[in-house]
Amino acid sequence: MLEVIALNAHDALAAAQGGADRIELVGTMDQDGLSATVEQVRHIREVSDIPIRAMVRDQAGFMPGSKETLAATARELVQAGVEALVVGWVRDGQLDTKTLQEVLADVPGCELTIHRAIDNVADYAAGWHQILSLSHVTSVLTAGSAAGVTAGMDNLLAQAVNPQARELMMVGGGLHLEHLPALKDAGIHKFHVGSAVRGGSFANPIDPRLVESWAVATGVL
Repeated sequence: MLEVIALNAHDALAAAQGGADRIELVGTMDQDGLSATVEQVRHIREVSDIPIRAMVRDQAGFMPGSKETLAATARELVQAGVEALVVGWVRDGQLDTKTLQEVLADVPGCELTIHRAIDNVADYAAGWHQILSLSHVTSVLTAGSAAGVTAGMDNLLAQAVNPQARELMMVGGGLHLEHLPALKDAGIHKFHVGSAVRGGSFANPIDPRLVESWAVATGVL
């Protein structure tokens, strides 16, 4: 499974053309990705039916800003037709499940990706233990470390021994093609890319040829 970060309808079309399975929609890449908007969803749905997972994040880092704003954003994005939400906050070194419950109170049953909040907890294995107790989580975006996949590879491979975690694990965050053999050998089959399909910079649009190269390398095509 290949997920690509998208910012607009052009990105969605290019991702689909290249063979991506779905997009992670963010409103802006400021602060490593902030909340998507209903307008973005509508524009994409006018031109593509590619599945959309939409970011709900209102400030840099992994502490929530306004829970009321986050909850309203979550509700509006689900009403607009996204397939899943991308969420996750950290408090006192642990995943902030209380904020998660409060933000998602109006969208019970919504499918979730827990994003790289997991890479920013004090104990990576303990963070996974928390996640595996949550409902409706179908992907966990992780590099194994806040410093990226190269630094986090040992954590990723250790956690992949657990079949429940392995099924949820979606590796991204400094992911390079040379990382794929070890990850695939460990049974990991979900991958997430951003600047890698834009020639290395989010200032560039998605290049469907680069998406296709990743789709081939990950086994999607």
